[in-house]
Amino acid sequence: MKVLIGFSCSLALGLACLWLLAGPASAGLVRTGGWESENTVRPFNLSSVTVDDDGNAYVADYGLTRIVRIDASGDADLNWGTGTPGLSYPPNPVDLTTDDDGNVYALDMDGKKVRKYSSSGNLLTSWPVSSAYYGGRWSIAWESGKVWVLTENKVSEFEPDGTPVALGQDAFDFDSIPNYVTPQIAGDGNGHLVIASAAWVTEGTSATRSIYRFDTDGSLLSKWTSPATVTHVSLPAGGSYYTVDAYYSLAVDPSGDIWVSTAGSDHPFRVVDASGLQPGGVGDLTWGGDLTIDNDNGFWTIRYNPDHLAESQVRRSEIDGSGL
Repeated sequence: MKVLIGFSCSLALGLACLWLLAGPASAGLVRTGGWESENTVRPFNLSSVTVDDDGNAYVADYGLTRIVRIDASGDADLNWGTGTPGLSYPPNPVDLTTDDDGNVYALDMDGKKVRKYSSSGNLLTSWPVSSAYYGGRWSIAWESGKVWVLTENKVSEFEPDGTPVALGQDAFDFDSIPNYVTPQIAGDGNGHLVIASAAWVTEGTSATRSIYRFDTDGSLLSKWTSPATVTHVSLPAGGSYYTVDAYYSLAVDPSGDIWVSTAGSDHPFRVVDASGLQPGGVGDLTWGGDLTIDNDNGFWTIRYNPDHLAESQVRRSEIDGSGL
C-alpha cells in the first residue's frame, strides 16, 4: 500500500513533492520514504545526501542552488539556510557531510569552498579548497573530529573551523583516473577513512576499480580491487569519450561494512566486508546514485530518471533481515 502525504508540487516552479511509502519487504530492501524535485532548466539537480545522528537528512540540490533538510518525521524544509544574511547556501553544493554536533559541511564547486552550517541553517564559516581541475567534483567526509576533502588525487584535512592540518605529501596513496572518475571518501566512525577510486590498466581500454581503507595518518589497512568495464562512446557530431564502470558512491553502515553503488546490474548496491566485495546486491538499476546510511540502517539513495533527465529523487529504504 502506498500513502501520499505532504503538500502539492509545482513542476514549473521546481518545487518538491514529499511522500511516504509503506509496504512489505522486498528482496533486500523495504521502501519506506521518498522525496523528489524536478527542474526543467538544469538536469540532475540532486547531487548528494547525508544524515545526522538525529535522523535528519540533508540533500544537495545544485540545480536550484539550495540544500533541503528532511527531518526525522519526513517533513522537507525547502527554505533551510535562507535566514542567514548574505550568501546563505552554496551556489553549487555537490557533496555534503555532517559532524557529531549536527553541523553540515557543503562543498561549493563553483566557489571552491567548504561552507559550514548549523543544523538550523545558519552559515557559521567557510574556507577555500583547491580542485584538481576546473569543474572537478570533490568528495567530503567527517571522521575523528576532522573534515576531509578529496579531490581527484589528494586528501586534505581540516579542523572544524577550517584550519588546514598539514599532511605529508601524498599521505594517502590511491589510484585515480583524472577527468573520468570522481573518487569518493567516507569515514567509518572508527578512526578510518574509506576511498573508492579507479585506475587505468591500459588507457582507454581496460581499468580496475578499488576500495581502500586507511588510518587517518594515511596508513593503508586494506584494499580490494576488481576489473572495471571501459566503454568507448562516439558522439553524433564527431569525437568520442570513455566511460569507466567505477564505484559511483560509497557509505559505511553502523556495523562497519562498506556499501558501494555499481552499474551493469539489476542490483547496484553491493557490500564490502572483511573478505572483500560480495556478489549479488540490493536495490534496482535506477538507484545507482549517491547513498548514505543512518544509525537505524536507513539506506538513503539518490535516483536519476534515465527517461527524464531533469528529474531526480532521494529515497529512504531499510535493509531487511534477509541481507543480500
